[in-house]
Amino acid sequence: MRWGPLAASGTATLTLDEGLQPMGAGTLRVAGAGEALQAAAQAGLLTRQAAATGRTVLRLLSRTPAAGGPAELEVPLTLEDRVLTAARMRLAQLPAWSWPAPPELPDVAQDPSLPGRD
Repeated sequence: MRWGPLAASGTATLTLDEGLQPMGAGTLRVAGAGEALQAAAQAGLLTRQAAATGRTVLRLLSRTPAAGGPAELEVPLTLEDRVLTAARMRLAQLPAWSWPAPPELPDVAQDPSLPGRD
């Protein structure tokens, strides 16, 4: 994903738990987050102090890729019990998936017009 100076990519493995709810784990890599924080402050979405603090934290946690390029922040993501977390910080509680009831299958033994009856 690319949006202005912000670039993000990720990988994840997703499955369904015993209650047929989504669960999984992955990694999100973000570059240009400091510039995005600055733009948010300029737009009035964050205070200048919050943006400056965020940029300082990003500099401490980001790493420059071995192949070069802008520093990236790598964040582990987890979805378990319908709770999405990033680096063990709760981001969101997702609604439960409600699966439709399976269609009823005809009873071949009771209906002589259906194929498969001898």
